[in-house]
Amino acid sequence: MAKTLCSDEGAGRNFQSDLVRQSLQAAPPPTYSPSITFKDYAKKWLEQRQAEGLAAKTVESDEWALDKHLTPIFGGMRLRAIHRGHVKELLTKKHGAGLAKDSVRLIRATLSGS
Repeated sequence: MAKTLCSDEGAGRNFQSDLVRQSLQAAPPPTYSPSITFKDYAKKWLEQRQAEGLAAKTVESDEWALDKHLTPIFGGMRLRAIHRGHVKELLTKKHGAGLAKDSVRLIRATLSGS
């Protein structure tokens, strides 16, 4: 029987799930500099979304989330420096500030898509 680092099977599964989620975090395409900031990456990402011919409402939602909620917080940070904890903290603060559940969901969806 293999020895595990976790106290029980459930904790082990949660630990493994967290590792998988972290490994699947989107990284910027290799054509971008490793030091690209969130603001610069978001601008290029939004231009790409517009060029893809997405529905105007979708692009407007992305712009709203980026301009009002994400870029003011993450704008100057290197994209690769933003981690799951930063995102969870932001979403918790937005929810705590009284933003509607769907608004917080749209912010998260924009961040996940970028």
